[in-house]
Amino acid sequence: MRATAIFVKISPLIMAAFAILVMSSMHGEAGDPAAPEITMSAAPGAADDEPVLTRHQKVFGGHDAPPGAFPFQVALIFSDAIKGQEINRLRCGGSLISDTWVLTAAHCVTDENNGQIFAPTDFHVYAGSVNFTNGDRIPVKSVYRHPLYNADFTDNDVALLKLERVPKKGVKVSKINLIDATRASTLEAVGRELTRPAPNLCTTPVKATAAAR
Repeated sequence: MRATAIFVKISPLIMAAFAILVMSSMHGEAGDPAAPEITMSAAPGAADDEPVLTRHQKVFGGHDAPPGAFPFQVALIFSDAIKGQEINRLRCGGSLISDTWVLTAAHCVTDENNGQIFAPTDFHVYAGSVNFTNGDRIPVKSVYRHPLYNADFTDNDVALLKLERVPKKGVKVSKINLIDATRASTLEAVGRELTRPAPNLCTTPVKATAAAR
């Protein structure tokens, strides 16, 4: 019940930021009025032969993100990562939705071996860097997975991380800019590109259109 209360309390923040964070894993039951139809296409100016991406497809390509372009983006790493080698223990990405709250995906905090939620002490959040340098490594205090998360269908694939503290002064971080989920928006999909082994943060523009059923 506590996890449910947490999600209800900050649900407006979740719904707005969720569209940016996990566009590539959206899923809803057919006919579910609570799940708006989402389609994604290349940003204006893209080549005509670039494929249109549906909500069931992954976004590939993109380019290196300039330092500081997405200060809300953080990395979720395992806490046993050796300093200077954090990339080797990278788990997932996330977005700062407040000074001490990070929005991420439920599958990121779930142990694939047993389906259980990882302990908060298993994770650190790295903020303020695109390549794990000159940022801030913050311990995680609490982990909240959506109570209705379904790993088989990736339904309700959302989780919240409560940080032990706010990022240090001087580290270039900020909260994510929230959008109106009822309107079409041009968004930036941010994360690590899957088509090459570069550790840097990458970004690719997409257009998300929400249509009422």
